[in-house]
Amino acid sequence: MWALTEFTKRNAATRLIPCSHTWGDDVSPLERGTIAAQMAPGSVLLWEGATFHAAGANTSHDARTGALIGYSAAWLRQYENQYLAVPPELARKLSPELQDLLGYRNHGYLGTYENRDARELLHSPSLELPAPVDLFTPELEQLPRVRN
Repeated sequence: MWALTEFTKRNAATRLIPCSHTWGDDVSPLERGTIAAQMAPGSVLLWEGATFHAAGANTSHDARTGALIGYSAAWLRQYENQYLAVPPELARKLSPELQDLLGYRNHGYLGTYENRDARELLHSPSLELPAPVDLFTPELEQLPRVRN
């Protein structure tokens, strides 16, 4: 993460738990084990993705702004399916290499849809791609919302 503004404890500097990327799934993080990454604008913080990390509480009147850039190999699937962010009509026109970067490439059983190759679905005129599903269920709608 690049610090675009000053990162301080008071304005919610990113907090990390050193070595937590080595923990098992049965360990729960505690805030008292975190350290605040205090940085001057232009500083860079790197961490292994499995490290427990979060923003701290902003107790100041200042914004903490940073730029975060990440890349996941096409065969790793994240929570939000990024290849559906590019409309299929456009993805069909891209080179196979760009389609691979978007995720239209199978790696064993990873990246399939209903046991079918995603690129097969992308290029088949007889198959319709599934419509996006809103995962914000009625139950979630009832939860209280955090207001700034």
